[in-house]
Amino acid sequence: MKFDLGNTQAANVVVARVRMYINSIPAGSATNVVLSNTLENWTEFGITYNNRPDLIADLTSAGVALDAKYYEWDVTNYVKTLLTTKSVASFALSDPAKDDNLIKLNTKESTANKPELIISNGPLPSSNNVPVTFNNLFSNKAIIQQQKASTPIFGFAGPGTNITLTPSWNNVSYTGVTDIFGRWKINIPTPAAATASGSYTITASDEDAHTATITGVKLGEVWFCAGQSNMEMRLKGFGSNPVTSPIKDGPALIAAANDTDIRMFTLPTTTSINPKSNLSGTWNEANPINAEFFSAVAYQYALALKAKLNVPVGVIVSAVGGIPIQSLMSKESLTPFPEVIVPTTLGDKLTPTSIYNGMINPVAGYGIKGFVWYQGETNRGEPELYSRLFPALIADYRTKWNQNNLPFYFVQLAPNKISTEGVIGGGVKMREVQYATYKSVANTGISIPMEVGEQNEIHYADKTTPANRLAFIALNKTYGFTNTPYLGPEFKSISFTGNIATLSFNNATGLKIKGNQTSLFEIAGADKEYFPATAVINPLTNQIDVTSASVSSPVAVRYAYKDFVVGNLFNGGDLPASSFRSKDLDSQVDSNFQIYLLTGQSNMSGRGKLIDDNYNQNQEVRIKMLKLDGTWVTATNPLHGELEPDDAQIGPGIAFALKMLETTDANVTVGLIPTAVGGQPISVFAPGVTNTRTNKSIYNESVKYVNIAKTEGVLKGVLFHQGEADNSRAATWAIKLKDLINNFRTAFNQPELPFVFGEMGRFISDPAKYGNILAVMPSVVQDVPFTAVVSSVDLTDIGDGTHFDAASANELGKRYAIAMKNIFVTLPVTLSKFTAVKKLEGALIQWTTVAELNNDRFELERSTDGKSFTVITSIKGNGTTSAKNNYSYSDKFPNQGANYYRLVQYDLDGKKSISQIVALTFNFSNNGKEFTIVLYPNPSQDKIFVTLRAEENQNVKVEIYNLQGQQVRQLRFATSELIQSDIQELKTGIYILRVSDAENSKLIGESKFVKY
Repeated sequence: MKFDLGNTQAANVVVARVRMYINSIPAGSATNVVLSNTLENWTEFGITYNNRPDLIADLTSAGVALDAKYYEWDVTNYVKTLLTTKSVASFALSDPAKDDNLIKLNTKESTANKPELIISNGPLPSSNNVPVTFNNLFSNKAIIQQQKASTPIFGFAGPGTNITLTPSWNNVSYTGVTDIFGRWKINIPTPAAATASGSYTITASDEDAHTATITGVKLGEVWFCAGQSNMEMRLKGFGSNPVTSPIKDGPALIAAANDTDIRMFTLPTTTSINPKSNLSGTWNEANPINAEFFSAVAYQYALALKAKLNVPVGVIVSAVGGIPIQSLMSKESLTPFPEVIVPTTLGDKLTPTSIYNGMINPVAGYGIKGFVWYQGETNRGEPELYSRLFPALIADYRTKWNQNNLPFYFVQLAPNKISTEGVIGGGVKMREVQYATYKSVANTGISIPMEVGEQNEIHYADKTTPANRLAFIALNKTYGFTNTPYLGPEFKSISFTGNIATLSFNNATGLKIKGNQTSLFEIAGADKEYFPATAVINPLTNQIDVTSASVSSPVAVRYAYKDFVVGNLFNGGDLPASSFRSKDLDSQVDSNFQIYLLTGQSNMSGRGKLIDDNYNQNQEVRIKMLKLDGTWVTATNPLHGELEPDDAQIGPGIAFALKMLETTDANVTVGLIPTAVGGQPISVFAPGVTNTRTNKSIYNESVKYVNIAKTEGVLKGVLFHQGEADNSRAATWAIKLKDLINNFRTAFNQPELPFVFGEMGRFISDPAKYGNILAVMPSVVQDVPFTAVVSSVDLTDIGDGTHFDAASANELGKRYAIAMKNIFVTLPVTLSKFTAVKKLEGALIQWTTVAELNNDRFELERSTDGKSFTVITSIKGNGTTSAKNNYSYSDKFPNQGANYYRLVQYDLDGKKSISQIVALTFNFSNNGKEFTIVLYPNPSQDKIFVTLRAEENQNVKVEIYNLQGQQVRQLRFATSELIQSDIQELKTGIYILRVSDAENSKLIGESKFVKY
């Protein structure tokens, strides 16, 4: 589409839009139509209209006539920029989901509906005569979040309509304009809630003198409450017979409901395959008639807040019984999870995104103080997946509300014996997952109903307890009532003396066990079998000693670790402990099992003739391959035989693994995950796109199998060989390869995951055959850190000018390994993390490096979170060469908090890299006692050594614990004896190192270190 702009001046362009009528595009032609400018190359500038059938649905819901069937893109900025140098605007439509990016136009295109570029020196008039209305959340008796500098109010009118909004609390007018779908959103400030009872009005008017007014509005605190049946459960209970699923004190709560300042908006169950922009429902005041239908948890949460804050409280409830978390998540938030398939047609409430689209998206953006969540019962059978989905949902909701740290408080699943599809233990594991989410996601809080669950009933009666505990969290963390306790006892550490396991806790003041002291604690030895145990509280230390006659040498303790229990461990605030394990004895993850994903097309799956293979006659048992059934076997050629049974031969995989094992610790095993499929373009490697051979998504399958493998080992890197099918689209290939790298790193939560890819063959028959792809490969390495490209120079083909022969495939594998190891050397390595305890008064930090200084600069950096580092000292070379240099820096530890240290090297060109460190030494002093910790990181060997030196006439005991409290190493030494402990067998993780006087066990100092 070309448009001659004539003498149009950029200063006169207030609005510019490209309009294309919908009947120009046949049904099914595109799902993601993109408008592109075509000045030179096809440059998509990100103006998209997703899922065009939504336009009709959205316009219909807004009362727009169906004859307004068009796409419309705002191109104002582009046209203004264009007019500075040119007078012809050129556009095209493309479909990124198609390989050729083309869309076929309908041959019935009429001259009346031809594409047009509309330019105006003022706002465009409404395309549809639709009176202004509010989103139904903004209806009579609404409660609007108080004390916000910018609170969004939104609604509908015709596209391009000017809207004026006037709240009565200040009678100031605020203006905005609707988008092409007829949606308007205007941000206004809100004052503090009035101390005296009173209400306000908000009036919206459009340019055609239509008005809409909502009345009875109050300012106060608003919370969005979502989840499944235990959030949905009404004060009158479930079912026609309230006795079936009653609410404790339900009739009394209903009768006492008489507060017009507590209001609830309950969304009716609404499913949709596409995001809706409006909703049904009304705001209802708390009275005996309305309260019967109020969510018991949400209402009692509001009741508790109102009693303390003395301002109006509103709760918006989006809850549907029997739904999984997938139903409550947006399509984009599910993209990193290929195991969750988002369909294109609506099934029922179990359909992923269905409840989000119908009951969350219409609320998104409404001014709230935070979220309250109660969901998880339907996901009891998949706790591992839930552990990844739940944080993603929290992040997505915060993004949708454009507030990345909104409070998110939730109720842990209550104990019961109800299982999902016969999965026993799903309930307790879900409690564990939810608690871990609370610990790992910022600004969250967990309400623990450990003592109120019912054995055979998911819908337990006592909703007062979890609601009040939610309110305790909000009052303390959100509203500043810091004297309000909200945390129960939290397991901190464990130590062992003979047959006694001693447990320490946070929030343990007044620790108490109600009832039978042997009922919920269990203890296990090295055989991993748990036995009922006796738990005795030491009131002086608030520690618990756990013992059993059946276990003489304990290694782990667990509490309330069953689907159904009645929790009995509380602190002085009468708040319960969650179920916990001091150690996961079921974990199979081994840091010495190093996993690599091998994907791409035919040259990764292999075309070298198997007859040339010598490996299968002398297999290396330390090389494993993951089969399609999820089991590991000793790897043989062809690796990809299951995926390509007729074509796969010798590829680079085995040679890569053999090379990786060279000079590697004998305990290391390499695991290979083959997912390459021949003949596939780069577009097929996008999430959810199926390939032409297996009719499955290579990306989704790769993520699925890597997640299976990560339950046993550590993902170390990705090998990728693909591009022969994209030589004519090299620039697009480079962009999509970068997207693929980012997708993998996001899906596996490894932002520095090494990614190595290979060149296409420079074969003698036609060395320039893949010149386009070869030319863009360096740009990927330059733009994306921790990547490398492997050369194909001097490699030969099988005679077809495309595929490497067996010898070259093996050579290619070795080159992949060398490139991978080179990336390992450049990976940022946080050398150590030390947490100061027991008032450690200071430390002299020393480091040694083998790098030659010359004019290079070294900087020692410190961080409190391991992510954001600050330079604390800098050393620059004097032009001389030195094999080894020692430097020191005195740094006083704070009494609390953590310190990470790393050494960064800048070469002569100013390029930053993480320097290879030979040693990092920490010298501590505490009350006249001194000790030294020396860490020797060696990335290529994956080992760490700890050296400790005692001062003269001092007998010292050194113990190393994991975070579960299990002692993994104990050393004793005296006077100035030097002890070196090789702890290479320790898995990757954080460990606690304690130094104490060997004679009286008095603690000298304690720190944490990270083993990488």
